[in-house]
Amino acid sequence: MDLSFKKAEKLRKNSEFLKVYRQGKKHYGRYLLIYVVFKSEYLRKAGFVVSKKVSKKAVIRNRLKRQLREIYRINKHILPENVSIITIAKPDILKADYNEIREDYLELLKKISDSDN
Repeated sequence: MDLSFKKAEKLRKNSEFLKVYRQGKKHYGRYLLIYVVFKSEYLRKAGFVVSKKVSKKAVIRNRLKRQLREIYRINKHILPENVSIITIAKPDILKADYNEIREDYLELLKKISDSDN
């Protein structure tokens, strides 16, 4: 099992983000919102968004993005190969610790995996 998170697996371009936002299905968690597109032409790709609505401090936003990337990196094997996702942090994420965020994220990834067809 490959636990790396390579550059090719990241949503980087604005057009890639817009495609997932427009065509994606939303999955709501307590601290996260995930947009999902199945059958994308890419292999499994992921993007992470922590807006200034969550925190005005870049240090906090970057820390949350690092935590979300790490949780995704370790658990990406749950998702099918042909999926693109964008993970968006909700403002309530500041009240949660790492384990609560991880549990919410894993629950959403399993829900997405089950809805694959």
